[in-house]
Amino acid sequence: MVEATQDDLRRLIRRLDPDPAVAWEMYLTLWQKLVMFFERNNCPPASDHADEALSRIARRPDLDVIQNVGAFAYGVARKMRSEIYEKLKREVPIEDLPGGTVAIAQNVEVELVERIDLQTKARCFEQCIQRLPADERAIFLAFELADPASRADARSKLAAQTRISAGALRVRVFRIRREIERCARKCLINRGKSAV
Repeated sequence: MVEATQDDLRRLIRRLDPDPAVAWEMYLTLWQKLVMFFERNNCPPASDHADEALSRIARRPDLDVIQNVGAFAYGVARKMRSEIYEKLKREVPIEDLPGGTVAIAQNVEVELVERIDLQTKARCFEQCIQRLPADERAIFLAFELADPASRADARSKLAAQTRISAGALRVRVFRIRREIERCARKCLINRGKSAV
């Protein structure tokens, strides 16, 4: 699997909506719908397949001409489902492998714990971004998702829009990031306690 670059993903997010906050919400919603599609079609790990589908779309050179990204993503997911089913036909049952189900069960358990941990971190991060005041959320997302090719210009425009200097903007984004990190750590600690 060839993963999409950060530039590819930024291009996809910008394609979803010009407003970074709205685009991020649309991206997360689309990802969740893809996860549900793969879960309903018995294609584990569903979150990995959703990531792959969005990665495939983000890498497309003709991304800008796709009329409906959501419908297109559904088409990509259906094609992937066929690929997954085809691959499953060629796989050897676990019981036929040396070590059988015991060795595989241990790997599955480790993978499951890692996936749950990653999903928990993503949920905490998303919740913390949503708790920000709308103006801070918009500034943070616009600053962080700026296209690397024109990042300096985009950030200068953002500073002008917020009527502060570029240095003050960097300090403000640093403080917002620190607040998100503090919130996410607290969220993870609370989720860890509730899991015990």
